[in-house]
Amino acid sequence: MTGSLSVSILHKTISTIPRLAAIASVCAILGPTSGIAQTVKQQVRLMDYFYPKNLLAHWDYLTEKESGEFKVTRVSMNSKSSKLNVFQIRNGRLADCYKRATWMTTLRGRSSNGKLKFGSIADSHDFYGSKDNYAIYGFYSAKDHVSIRCNAVFPEKFAPKQSVSVKTALFDSEGRRGPNAVLTTQLIGKGSVTVPAGRFADCIHLRFSMAAKGIPSVTRDEWWAKGVGIVKTSAPKAEGGSRVGKLQAYDLPFEVTLDFNRRGNGGDFGRVSIETWGASINTGRTQTFQVINRGKIPISALDISIIGSNRFKCDRASIGKLAPGEMAEFFITFTPLDLIRYTAKLKVEERGNPANFQTLKLRGIGDF
Repeated sequence: MTGSLSVSILHKTISTIPRLAAIASVCAILGPTSGIAQTVKQQVRLMDYFYPKNLLAHWDYLTEKESGEFKVTRVSMNSKSSKLNVFQIRNGRLADCYKRATWMTTLRGRSSNGKLKFGSIADSHDFYGSKDNYAIYGFYSAKDHVSIRCNAVFPEKFAPKQSVSVKTALFDSEGRRGPNAVLTTQLIGKGSVTVPAGRFADCIHLRFSMAAKGIPSVTRDEWWAKGVGIVKTSAPKAEGGSRVGKLQAYDLPFEVTLDFNRRGNGGDFGRVSIETWGASINTGRTQTFQVINRGKIPISALDISIIGSNRFKCDRASIGKLAPGEMAEFFITFTPLDLIRYTAKLKVEERGNPANFQTLKLRGIGDF
């Protein structure tokens, strides 16, 4: 489940390779890709259907095992990234293109009395998502302590019925070369899919296959829903039939796009004098704060508030429009009244969207 190709490999077949791991660099493209000449309108941008980049989201899957038992998998996005090869079609041929990419993490578990229970050990590198506008996907399968992994990658866009094959070599975790392999990805078509998590009208059907000398060929079908991610998988069983995995539930919470540029002391004003000397009056200490729009769409306006102490005052109550990547500055002054510690909470919130906010603790001490 969760992007793993189900494969059965006998130890005697690869007795010199205790654990097959990362795929080496691609050796060759096998023949022309089909469907490349189709119009751009017919093409599908794969990352529109892959897991949306949201560090707060997770996806839960249920897969039937033998004897009516079920196993479950939870997929979430890791904040780390790796450098992976993303194929691009250039002049009708595939070309290498290395990009930074975010990878997915999985937790394995089981279903008990209708409730999903997950383990605490994370399995990583099952999936790859894009950091930018490039489609990346990783194969991973494990059985009998042997695994095959390919930072298998395919073009950013696919046309219906298009098939892409690559020839590569497998290496084990100690760097020893294993058998050559042919990896193929095909876009079968589009349609709707219904699973326990709901009905998804706009889905693509992808087929992944791998063939290697001395290893049985494996095939896996996956259905991806636009804006949601993988909703269904199907892989043949050795004894016949298919093992099907379905999206049971998922959570795509709003991901905050506001962020503070934490420079200097942040919200710590330190010790500030409260005394006056003759006609000279202490006006307190002022710090500069910066807020950034890290999202992909503009923010119409921001409201600024300070909660907990009126000894911290902001020079403004709002900020105007912030374009993606744009930063705005404002100033906060701390003027203590007594020889005590003061704390407050700074809150910056998108107007009309209370889910998009950031807070920062303010602190300072009155001193002589």
